[in-house]
Amino acid sequence: MASTDREVVRETSVGYILNVSGTSGLDMIGRMFTDEMSTFRTFADTFAPSQVVRSTFEEYSTHSVTGELADALNTALRRGK
Repeated sequence: MASTDREVVRETSVGYILNVSGTSGLDMIGRMFTDEMSTFRTFADTFAPSQVVRSTFEEYSTHSVTGELADALNTALRRGK
């Protein structure tokens, strides 16, 4: 299971990630904006929903997450007896 939103986006091919490292990252955006925007436009122009890796999204579906939470709660309740 992916551990961050960034990893989910990368693993599923559903979006484009622009990494920014705090305040210092703002300077980087200023220097690289044109190149990053061009890369994003290429992604947006060629995006095909059929290429999205949906199995990763299924790991984070409400049903899946609720099941994990219920299992954890049951485990906690059993330990509390």
